[in-house]
Order: sequence, then structure tokens, then C-alpha cells
Amino acid sequence: MAAPDWGLIRSSPAVSDGTVYVGSFDGYLYALGAGTGEVTWRYEAGASDNPLVDRAPVRASPTVADGTVYVGSDSDRVSAVSTSDGSEQWTTGTDGSVQTTPAVLDGSVYVGDNGGTVTALSATDGSEQWTADVGDDVTGSPAVADGRVYVGTDGGDVVALSTSDGSEAWRYGTDGPVHSSPAVAEGTVYVGSDDSSVTALSASGGAQQWSFETSDTVRSAPSVVDGNVYVGSNDNQLYILSASDGTVQWELSTGGPVASSPAVVDNVIFVSNGDGNVYGMTAP
Repeated sequence: MAAPDWGLIRSSPAVSDGTVYVGSFDGYLYALGAGTGEVTWRYEAGASDNPLVDRAPVRASPTVADGTVYVGSDSDRVSAVSTSDGSEQWTTGTDGSVQTTPAVLDGSVYVGDNGGTVTALSATDGSEQWTADVGDDVTGSPAVADGRVYVGTDGGDVVALSTSDGSEAWRYGTDGPVHSSPAVAEGTVYVGSDDSSVTALSASGGAQQWSFETSDTVRSAPSVVDGNVYVGSNDNQLYILSASDGTVQWELSTGGPVASSPAVVDNVIFVSNGDGNVYGMTAP
């Protein structure tokens, strides 16, 4: 297939079995050879019912599980396509654009949308299992652990829902929109907020365990590795915090806002930021 005329790309790639899957503002989900970058197939994930728009952007990052790619788009839908050839397995409408990454676990797909709804769908056929109105746009990708779905909202809340029926287990309010995707580890939910904080909450009841204040908004999704929380802030800093009490273990000043989620592999930290660089450094 010829090289595409790429639109803007805000989707984080998903990599599985030698293939890279990524969405684009041109409305397509692409599958690329990891070794060559050649396009093996593309799927019109952003197909639009609006006669004035050919395709809506695919801002959402895809999720790959069991031979299927799950992805949302600004055309108010979630789609499942085959990893082998990009053929559509199902597509299901949502209450608003989907700009978050679907979470897939135990035969269900959990997705939040800009209509203020979290939806659980069957991974097999896309049929609706339940929906929950969380009150505001879902701006943080869902995290699923121990029978709960955790999401952040544009209204500043972190909300925990039951995976079985979508009933609300608890809600914790911050002082700014929550664009950071929650991370769950060892019974604790870690999340950033536009109020400049990184907060640790009890996964069972939502009680605050600790909160750390940065100097600007936190839209980076925390990564929790070996008892430490790795997170960036728009104050240009990359922080390593103790997962138990939030104390600073180490920090790095970079040349731009750090809104990406740090990745930690073999004691090396990888993170990109607003100065156009990708940093790789040995964890102290």
C-alpha cells in the first residue's frame, strides 16, 4: 500500500506481534510493519454520518487484545477490527466522541466519551452491557482493576464504577479537570489533575492517601514501578515519587511540559515532552 498522506497524529501507537497500530486525524486506523514502517492495512475508524465531514479524527489510542484492535474516534463510535487484515468485526455508537483508550479485560471493552458516559461493551460483538453517566466529559482513559473501572472527568472528578453493572462505588473531587489517566497498583489509584496535583487514593473507598503539588497542570498518566510513581508535569519536571507517601525521590528538569506518560523498561526511563525531545535516562 502506498504511503498515506498523514494527518496530525495524537494517538499513542500500540505494538503487538511485529505490527504498530496508530490512529490519525485523517480518520484512519493504520497497521504498520514495526521493522519497515510499511502500511499493511488501514481501517476507516472515523467514518462520519455528517454529510459535511468525510471522516472524523482518530485521536484515541488503540488497544490490542486476542487478535483484535479496539479503537474509538471523534465520529462517536468504538470499533473492533481484525489485526490480520483490518476487517471490521463490529462498531458501536457512543454518546459522544471517544478520545480515550479503550480498556479490555475479561471479555469486556470499557470506554469513556465526551458525552459524559462510560460504557461496557461485549468484546465479542460490541453489544452494550451497561452505561454509566458520570456527569462530565471523560477525559482520562479508563483503568480496570479488581472489579472496578476508574476514570477521570473534565469536571475534576475521579470516579470508580463497578465492572458488573456500572454502579458508582465512589467519587473523589479535585480542583481541576482530570485529563490524566489513572494508574492502579497495590490497592491504590494514582492520578494527576489540572489543579497541579498528583494524588493517591484508596482503590476500595476513594479516601486520599497523599497528594503532591507540582507547579503546573498534570496531564501525564502516572506509571507505577517497584514502589515508585513516575509522572510528568507541565512545570517541565519529571518526578519520581514514593508510592507509599508521595515524597520526592528524584526529579529532572526538562526543556518543556511533560504531558506524556513515562515508560520504565529495565531501569531506563523514557519520556517525551514539549521541547520536541525524547529522553532516555537510567533510573536513580
